[in-house]
Amino acid sequence: MDERTEEQTEVAVDGTSYILATTESVQDLQDRISAAAATTGTFVDIQLSGGHRTSVLIGRRSRVIVVTETVDAEPRIPALILNSAGSWDLL
Repeated sequence: MDERTEEQTEVAVDGTSYILATTESVQDLQDRISAAAATTGTFVDIQLSGGHRTSVLIGRRSRVIVVTETVDAEPRIPALILNSAGSWDLL
């Protein structure tokens, strides 16, 4: 990795994607998700980019994908997180 790039990790939980803060340990998060998946359901706290935090309910049927990639170190806009309640018309 050169000085113009950085690693960025995205976690998708049951189809909703989150960009992790650079301070969030991917291995620690994977360990916490694995432990929660062994239960009937446990909330897992995640530190997101932009100073946001979220908690996701992880259980035996949760689908979790973790992707780490090298991206340009340019400032990026955090992922838009919409509440699932309500009517959203983004056009």
